[in-house]
Amino acid sequence: MNSIASSKAQPNNAWLFDIVKVSDSLAVSTSTNNIAIFDTETLAIRQNIQKAHEDVITGLVNSNDANLIYSSSRDGTVKCWDMRSRQAIRNYRPTAGVLSVAHHPALDKVAVGTELKGTDAIVSVYDSRSPNALVSYPDSHGEDVTSLSWHMHNNLLLSGGGDGIINVIDTTVVDEDDAILQVFNHGSSIHLAQFVGKNEVLAFSHMETASLYKMSYNQEEVPRDEVKEFGDVRSKLAMDYAISFGAGAPATLFTGSSAGHISIIPFNISTMEFEPDQRIDMESGTEVIRSVHVDHAPDSLSGPLLYAASEDGILRAYSKHGSITEDAKVARKKERRESKSAKKKDTLRFEPY
Repeated sequence: MNSIASSKAQPNNAWLFDIVKVSDSLAVSTSTNNIAIFDTETLAIRQNIQKAHEDVITGLVNSNDANLIYSSSRDGTVKCWDMRSRQAIRNYRPTAGVLSVAHHPALDKVAVGTELKGTDAIVSVYDSRSPNALVSYPDSHGEDVTSLSWHMHNNLLLSGGGDGIINVIDTTVVDEDDAILQVFNHGSSIHLAQFVGKNEVLAFSHMETASLYKMSYNQEEVPRDEVKEFGDVRSKLAMDYAISFGAGAPATLFTGSSAGHISIIPFNISTMEFEPDQRIDMESGTEVIRSVHVDHAPDSLSGPLLYAASEDGILRAYSKHGSITEDAKVARKKERRESKSAKKKDTLRFEPY
């Protein structure tokens, strides 16, 4: 894929965090607690929602309405924004700072995970129309809840935490002991955990160790601890950090490197193996990539577009059939010159929020 456009850097050296598509725009959270609205073609900023939250924005996700998005923050709120009016139309208020959020499009439910406060790190689920939680599970984790992911076809929710624990939760059950169907111990803080295939869970730690777990809560004949350990995948997959994992068709791992590359690595659902030989590499900036978004809009003349948000404050767009613009070439050369003179950064792992 080729770089076809890039935005100007954010003022005040602000980082870019999460990206979501909103109608004909892109909404991107920033380290200055704003939500910036970008044009999808020019990547120019159309508007800024200033101080969308009072503390760091930790998540940005779509709803099942093309004009609504959800944002979460360490300020202890999750907000539903109507991007036509640029106003928050609903607020959800857990009892602690929010570190993770996930929306189920079919059920229209919002899952929220908090930081540890006292002895509680809470996983809560809301009907999107109500500020009151349907269920809350305060004892599911002993550290911050760092990852949430819905099963696409039912009420199962994956929660991952700083304690290395991954829970499979039936969110239709109120009692916490009964709701937690299965527990996996990854051994280190969870960066992301997602359902893949019919009965598997793929998890990455903040130390880039990956494992594939077998769900067996309703299959007594299957060992409950069945697991495929990939171990530290940095050298195996020629990457420095995982950005995100898309469990759709095809399943895909997005990774970044300190050399300034984004990579798309296929994951074979049949063999449950990564396929690094089929990877696609793209040049990016010299800073850590915080998130990517794939736009499969049918009206795109150049096919699917990949957008990447970076700690250098630049939003970039890539296309398989596009051509590299002169502006993109000049920007890339400038980034490389600056990176050579900059102090060498720690490349083991980027800091969480």
